[in-house]
Amino acid sequence: MREDILGRPCQMKTPKEIALIRRLARITDEAVGEALSAVRAGMTELDLAGILLKDTVLVTPEGCEVLSDRTNNDDLLIIP
Repeated sequence: MREDILGRPCQMKTPKEIALIRRLARITDEAVGEALSAVRAGMTELDLAGILLKDTVLVTPEGCEVLSDRTNNDDLLIIP
């Protein structure tokens, strides 16, 4: 994971960053659960990756990445 995604790991997180991390964890958990339930014999890793990507996009209707800006601890940067 790149250092600039959520700031340096040793840096104190703001309440907004903690909420973002929790939201991303919920999205990931839901997408992985959906992908695992779709696994069938004969599928490739690429097939599963496609399902996981599709499920991740479906549970994030904004269709964008939300990243920590770190220029202002109270702001979040939305990347389309």
